[in-house]
Amino acid sequence: MRANAIPNNSESHMSLSESHFFKPSSMAKKAVSVRIINLPKKTHRQLRRALGLLGAGSQSQWVHTEVRKIIRKAQKEFGEDLFDFLTEEERHVLNTIASGAAEIPHIAEECLLSEKRVEILIADLIDRGFVERRKKGGKTAAARGAVIDLYFVTKKYTDLIK
Repeated sequence: MRANAIPNNSESHMSLSESHFFKPSSMAKKAVSVRIINLPKKTHRQLRRALGLLGAGSQSQWVHTEVRKIIRKAQKEFGEDLFDFLTEEERHVLNTIASGAAEIPHIAEECLLSEKRVEILIADLIDRGFVERRKKGGKTAAARGAVIDLYFVTKKYTDLIK
């Protein structure tokens, strides 16, 4: 079955609500292949066989369908824009910053997360407007190498927790 083909529901065991995810308009313009890693070989073969028997298409189509289901379920529960809401991990990082931790190592230590994980979370929170970055130091040419990034919560976050 091609990546943009719509399965025939009369031959498939999928319900109409499940099959609408296969419409060409919801599929990516460019074919993308999904590879499931860390799945035992036997289980992987069974998955391929089950998808074929159920008329669910390729693994890529099936994964795309399941991802859309999860997104729609979350949108029903939280609202259309999922990025307006915080995960527990994001909330913990923001509370730590709000309580005075402003540097990555300090935030990581307080949250019991790796510095790399905190960097990823903070980059996302900056993009979403919950955190702002301010530079400290580096006033002179000799001191420019000593610039430190400090992080602070924004009004968007303080408004959210009220």
